[in-house]
Amino acid sequence: MKRHLIVLTLIGAITLIAGVPGLASTLVYSSFEPEDTFSGGWSIGRASITFSQDIAVSFTPGFDGSLHSIQVPIWHATGPNEYEIRVAEDSGGIPGATLELFAKSFPASSTMVTLNSVENPMLSAGSTYWIWMTAVNLEETRGSWGYVGNKQHEFSYWLSSNGDWRVFEAADYLNSLPNAGGPAFAVYANGIPEPSTILLTLGGLVALLTAANRRRIGASVPSSR
Repeated sequence: MKRHLIVLTLIGAITLIAGVPGLASTLVYSSFEPEDTFSGGWSIGRASITFSQDIAVSFTPGFDGSLHSIQVPIWHATGPNEYEIRVAEDSGGIPGATLELFAKSFPASSTMVTLNSVENPMLSAGSTYWIWMTAVNLEETRGSWGYVGNKQHEFSYWLSSNGDWRVFEAADYLNSLPNAGGPAFAVYANGIPEPSTILLTLGGLVALLTAANRRRIGASVPSSR
């Protein structure tokens, strides 16, 4: 009986902690315009006759949490419909080690795509991470990653012809694409509850377990006459 009660209490603890508001999926970063609007698109894969490219854009979470999902506007144009989207660590100002890889095919029309995390890697507040998009077949595939108009975010792109990462700075928009903006995306994470919240929750469960155990002992002691 006692063992059964302990198991039920542990299940209750897990359920209560999972239900703490701090664990709800929360927006940690977004480059979208109001109402998640976006326009145009940066080319992924075969961008022109002379070169192909990956695109990556950085973000910094405002709180600690595990990755829940990302949203990106992306669509397929030509070639094999195979793309890879990575959430990556920062490595000296460029994308580094992959935290999670999403392999996807995308529709031919402009669509908002939600990618739900399976591995749920941890994201630390104040640290830099990257959303990195590439085509599996860089030489034949071309897709588009929607951008936010007139929001001149700096981002990085990898040129196959040069074999290195380059930075598209805010000033570059004025020289080439004044009405364009940085790649649009949003990142959601599952927050971690404060230690005090966890302690209060567990403390309450321990108190309930102790009271239940005392009632059980009291009920088992025969009354004297």
